[in-house]
Parts: sequence; structure tokens; C-alpha cells
Amino acid sequence: MLLALARRRIAERHQQRTSHGGARTGRPGGEPVRLRHRQTASDGLCGAFRPGHFDGVATVVTKLFLQTGADLAFFGEKDFQQLHVVRQLVRDLDIQIEIIGNPTVRESGGLAMSSRKIRLSSAERRTAPKLPEILFQAARRLTSGELVERTLRLSISRSSH
Repeated sequence: MLLALARRRIAERHQQRTSHGGARTGRPGGEPVRLRHRQTASDGLCGAFRPGHFDGVATVVTKLFLQTGADLAFFGEKDFQQLHVVRQLVRDLDIQIEIIGNPTVRESGGLAMSSRKIRLSSAERRTAPKLPEILFQAARRLTSGELVERTLRLSISRSSH
């Protein structure tokens, strides 16, 4: 009897939470809730070229965290900016979950594993494995005090070989 009541309540709650063709809404009969993250987490990098992207990330991730009640969430460090946005939103909203960054998994040539590589042309696929080493070398040069202009010039010339 108690199990049947719990199932009915869950079904009723689900029905209340869905409307407008199954879209989740922020309140019964209302527009969906969308979060706007603090800009500091997404300034620059790819956030500058993808307006609204991290608002979507913040909204979806927050809903997922609140609905699952998970204690831990794992994010790849390959998407560093997204990881930073998620960590910031968890702090800002006091969501009780630990965000754990995982190192980027790389192929034998050094290129990060990613489903997005299917979008690369054959020429880009040949160049892409060189990028991690070029970036690591540029970081070492800059850290050792080399001028930015010289570092960029050397990095660009190395990438074309």
C-alpha cells in the first residue's frame, strides 16, 4: 500500500513538473527557468565566441545536480572553462556537491580524445597532433621569460612544418 502511494505521488510530481510538450518549467504554467552565470567565469577564451553557451551549461548542470542529489560530479579538465563555470556556480548557489576535475585523456600522439575531432578536415587531422607539444613548448618559453611576440613567431613557424 505504501509503495503504491509513493509511486502515485512520484507520477503526480512528474506530471506537475512537465508541461508544454514535456518541457521542464520553472513553475506550473510558467516559462522555463534559465540561469545566467557570472560573466567572470566565461570571459575570454571560447566564451567570447559562444554567447549564451555557458548560460545553457549552467542551467542544465544545475538542474541535473538538484534532481539527482549527487555528492560528486566529474568533469574533464579538457573543457577547462566549463569546469571553472561549474565550480563557480556550485559555490555561488551553495549546491552541496564536490566537483572533481579529471586529467585530459590523450591519444598516443598527444592529441586530446574528443568526439569533436570528427569535424576536422584531413589536413587539420595531420596538424592537430602537433598542437599539444607546440602549446607546451610555448608555455615553457613564456615561463622562462621569452617575449610573447618571439614565442608566437616560433610557435607559428613550428606548426606549419
